[in-house]
Amino acid sequence: MNRLVDALLANSEIVDLAARGETAHFDLLVEALGDRLLSMPERELINRDDDLSQRLRAGYLPSITAQDWDGALRLTEGEEMAVGWWTVMIAATTGTIGLTMPQDSSVTQLVALFTGPAPDAVVIAYNPVLGRFADLPPSAHCMAGPDGKCRGTCGECRSNRVLDKTGRGIICSCPHQGR
Repeated sequence: MNRLVDALLANSEIVDLAARGETAHFDLLVEALGDRLLSMPERELINRDDDLSQRLRAGYLPSITAQDWDGALRLTEGEEMAVGWWTVMIAATTGTIGLTMPQDSSVTQLVALFTGPAPDAVVIAYNPVLGRFADLPPSAHCMAGPDGKCRGTCGECRSNRVLDKTGRGIICSCPHQGR
């Protein structure tokens, strides 16, 4: 479970602020959400570790228009259970723009962001309790990107809707890929 999802759902005014730019970087999210995202000891641990800090600061949540998100949802082919990783959008209070972020089905409270150039950005997931990055299952074969569109290398990857606390998310899966 991505802590950012819960924190931003509870503080939609921060989505308004963060979605004004092309991306909401980790530092902006930490500053705006404070203890609702990371406790002071968790932030201090990150600040003491240069590699950890640098990798997290490269993380971001991209902004997306509601029209573009709806377009990605129209490309979905069906609906499936929310298992593994998928992409969600949390709308700003205006409803015309929002932020997309990775979400997962685990019970572990992670801080998950995208990193790398869009549209081929990848997910990074930090476990604040352990003070290190979580090991993500190998799924480069088939993945929903920051824009919600399905990307894969086998030609059989398809996007499906998932229902979760944000409403509708997008998961990318493949008939021959195990979960």
